[in-house]
Amino acid sequence: MARRSAINPVADAVVVALNVTTLRALAPGGVSRNRPANQVPPYVSLGPCSEVAADAAGTNYGADVTVPVRVITGGDAANGESRAASILDEAMRLLDLRTSLTVTGWQVLDIWWRGNRIAEDPQADGTMNYVGTATFLVQVRQS
Repeated sequence: MARRSAINPVADAVVVALNVTTLRALAPGGVSRNRPANQVPPYVSLGPCSEVAADAAGTNYGADVTVPVRVITGGDAANGESRAASILDEAMRLLDLRTSLTVTGWQVLDIWWRGNRIAEDPQADGTMNYVGTATFLVQVRQS
């Protein structure tokens, strides 16, 4: 069996896991891998992802895939930051267990949450967006 990259299958599985009613109620702009042009906040965007080899027993190719989940919100400081935190909290809840993801061609071994960060993102029109990022590590093995 040849080694394959796990980035696309893992990122696609994360989009499916997050693109549910409870998260879309908080982020009606949707969930995507790449930010759509002219997307209106709040929305969730994944990436860029990265991976490193995590082989087991020499014959089972594995990977640790880092998946940044970004939340973009608008509004005043209190509302924008609080909303970003609420959306990140829901994303963390949805990705809490390894059974949260079904990754085509891969077995999910574990999911780890690596931390959150919320930053201001001034816009050209003078408004302020808030970008919240939750970073997850997904450990997979080729099946």
